[in-house]
Amino acid sequence: MNVSAHLIETILSRWSDRTLIESPDSSLSFSRFFEKASLLSEKLETEPGDRVFLRSKDQESLMVALWALWMRKSIAVPVNPSFPENRIWSLMSSCGSRFILVTENNFQEVPPEIKVSLPDSIPEKQTGIQNNTFRTINPPQAAAVIFTSGSSGIPKGAVLSLANFCFSALGANQQMSLVPGDRWLLSLPLFHVGGLGILFRCLLSGATVVIPDSNQNWQNQLHQLAITHLSVVPTQLFRMMENDEEQFLKSMKMILLGGAAQSHGLIERAQRLGLPLRTSYGSTEMCSQVATSQPKKIQDTWTACGKVLPYREVKLAEDGEILVRGQSRFLGYLENDKGSNQSKALKLNQPFDDEGWFASGDLGEWIENPGEEPLLKMTGRKDSMFISGGENIQPQEIEERLSEIPGIEQSIVVPVQDPEFGNRPVAFLKINTSQDSPAKENLNEVSLIRLLKRTLAPFQIPDLFLPLDLNNNQLKPQRKELCLQAQPVFDAWRKIKPLRHWLREKQTGWKKILTLDGFQVFKVIRFEEEKASFLFVCANSRQEIMEKISGDFFKNFGPEIWKEMRFSNPEEAGKETFQIIRMLEDDLEDGKILVLRDMDQALTEEIDKASLRDDFTVYPWEMLNTSGKIAVREKNYEYGFCAPEFYPIPETEIEQAVFQSGVWLPEWERFYLIRCLYSSTNQKNRFLGWKVQLLKDIGNGKELSHPIWAMNEIEEEVLETVLMDKRIFSKEDLEQANTPAKDRLRRKNFVKQR
Repeated sequence: MNVSAHLIETILSRWSDRTLIESPDSSLSFSRFFEKASLLSEKLETEPGDRVFLRSKDQESLMVALWALWMRKSIAVPVNPSFPENRIWSLMSSCGSRFILVTENNFQEVPPEIKVSLPDSIPEKQTGIQNNTFRTINPPQAAAVIFTSGSSGIPKGAVLSLANFCFSALGANQQMSLVPGDRWLLSLPLFHVGGLGILFRCLLSGATVVIPDSNQNWQNQLHQLAITHLSVVPTQLFRMMENDEEQFLKSMKMILLGGAAQSHGLIERAQRLGLPLRTSYGSTEMCSQVATSQPKKIQDTWTACGKVLPYREVKLAEDGEILVRGQSRFLGYLENDKGSNQSKALKLNQPFDDEGWFASGDLGEWIENPGEEPLLKMTGRKDSMFISGGENIQPQEIEERLSEIPGIEQSIVVPVQDPEFGNRPVAFLKINTSQDSPAKENLNEVSLIRLLKRTLAPFQIPDLFLPLDLNNNQLKPQRKELCLQAQPVFDAWRKIKPLRHWLREKQTGWKKILTLDGFQVFKVIRFEEEKASFLFVCANSRQEIMEKISGDFFKNFGPEIWKEMRFSNPEEAGKETFQIIRMLEDDLEDGKILVLRDMDQALTEEIDKASLRDDFTVYPWEMLNTSGKIAVREKNYEYGFCAPEFYPIPETEIEQAVFQSGVWLPEWERFYLIRCLYSSTNQKNRFLGWKVQLLKDIGNGKELSHPIWAMNEIEEEVLETVLMDKRIFSKEDLEQANTPAKDRLRRKNFVKQR
C-alpha cells in the first residue's frame, strides 16, 4: 500500500463498507469512521503543528479525534485518563500545548492558558464534507507525541509521524497474517504505541478493531466477541491463563506477546497449552514492534526472540546494545530548548548518528536460525545494570534463570542500596497459583536459592524475594517504583540478616506434627555413659512414654530398633538418662524411618519422607523481619525476630501444630529456633507450651539441639518477653503451659524417681 497524502482515499477504495470499529453500542464502517473524523476536523480550530492533548476513556471517540487532528495536520498527544490533572497540566506545559480534547470535563481547576474542549460542544462549521472528499494528510510530518513508559527514568515525549505508524503496521502485517474479517481486540490503551498499532494494522488490512465493554473484564468477553487476534503484555496473558481461558485462546489465529520481559515459565505454559503465541520485541521509539516470531526453545529453555520485521533495520554495537533505524523509527524527542532565550522554548532532539541509527538502550544478541535470518533476542537494559561489591549485575540474566523455575510466571529484579556492597539484588516474583502449579514447598527461600546456585554466581543470588503485585491497570512493571518498594523491606531484613541466613534451612511458621495412624511420633533418646541411641515411637503424649520408661519396657528392644547416635550436647548427657522429643514432619531426613507403632505388641512400621507434603510452607515474602528492644528486669535487651504473621492454627489430623520462629539475642550472642505447641479447640488456639529446639552460639559456631540445660533464667525470660511482644502467646497463657523452667523441674523429678 502506498503511504501518501491520499492514504484515506486509498483505504476507502478497498474497504469502504467493511466494519472498522465495533463497540458494545455501535459499529463504524471504514467510510463512516472517516466521515465522523472529517466532521470533527471541520469543527476544530487547531492549526498545523499544534500539539493537542487527548484525554478520554471512550476509545471510539478517541480514535475519531486522532484522525480529526491528523486531517488538520495537528499533533495528537493522547494521555492516560487516570492521570491526576496536575500531572496533565505539567505534561502539557512540557509539550508547549494549550489545547486538550476531552469527552468528559471533570477538571477541578484549569490553568488560564489551557483551553478544554468537548467534541460534542464544538459548533459545526458550514463547510462540512462535500462529495465524500477528505482532507489530505502529510505522512512524513509529526503526528503524535507518545510518552515512553519511564521504566528506567522520567518519561520522554517521543514524536512519531503517520508514516512511522503506517510502515510499522505494514511490516507487521507481512509477518502476521491479518485479513478482512479478522477481529483484533483493543486490549491495549491508545496512549501506548501498542494500542495505536492495533488501529493502524486494521486500517491497512481491512480488519476490525473490537472495543470491549468497559463495564466488564475484557478477558471474559473474548469468546462473545469472536476475537481472532489479541495483543497482550505478560501480566495480561498470565491473568487469562489463571482464569482458565485456554480453550478459547487456542482457537485464535494469533496472540501477540510483548511490552515487557517474557519469562520462560509463561512461554512454556502457553506452548504446553498449544496457544498460537508470537513473542515480540519493540519500543515506543520504533513505533511498537521491531522483531516478532514464534518463541524458540534453546537448551530446554523457551526464549522470546523474533525476526526483524520489514521497514526496520537492526545491528548490535560492540557492547551488545541494540541499534535500530528504518521507516518506523521516530522523529526524535520533544524537549526544552535550554539554549533558547525564550522561556519554555521547545526543540526536537534527534539522538541519531550520522547513518540514522538510534541507540535503544537495550542489550541484545543474535540467535541462530538455520536456513533463515538470525533472530533478535533482548537480553537486558544498559541502564538497569548495577554494581554489587565490584561485580556487574544484569537483572535480566537473573530474571531468565528465575523464569525457568516451575511455578514462577514473571520476575523483576531490581537493586537496593546496601552500605556494604553498594547495591544488592531483590527479586519480585509472580507465582502461578493454579491447581496444576508446583507445590508451594518448592518455592520457599531455600529451594529458590538452591536452584539459582546451579546457574548463577553467588553475588547474583537475590537477597530477598518479594511478591510482584500488579494492579489491574498496570501493564508494565516500573523498576523505579519497585526499587522504592523494596528498599524499606531490605533495610528491615538487613538488620537481622545473620538470623535470616541461619534460618534458611529451618523454615519458620506453622509446622505439622509427624503422625502415624492418628498418633504422634516421638523420638526417644537414651543416654548410657558415653554413648547414646534413639528410636521412634507412636504415642498419645509424652506422659505415656514416660510411664513405659519407668519400667524395663525399652530394654526389650535390640539394635534393630535402637540406633546409635552421637552426642550433640556431651556436657548435658549426665543430667538425664532419656529425652523425649515430639517430631515434626520437617525433622525427618530424606528417606525412611522405622517407627514402633504399637508399644505393647512391639509392632513397627516405616514412614517415608517422600510421602509427606508440607502444606504449611510459606513463601519467602511471608516471613516478617523485625528488630528492637524489650525491657526485662529494668534492663533493655536488643533482639531480632523472624516468623510469618501469626494466625489461627491450620487444620491437622490431630488438631495440634507447632509454630516455629527465630530469635536473635545479641546479649548472649545466640540464635534460637523456638517451637510453640498449640491445640485447636472450637476453632480457637490453645497454647500448650514453648521450647528452644535449636540454639547457635555465634562466637564458636556450635549448634545445640534441645538445649534445655544450656540457658539461664534471665535468657529464657527475655525470649518469653519477645514472644509475648509478637503476640505468639500471652502472660496468662504461660501460667497454664509448659515452659523450659517447668520442663527442667519435671525432668529432674523423673531422674530422681528412677
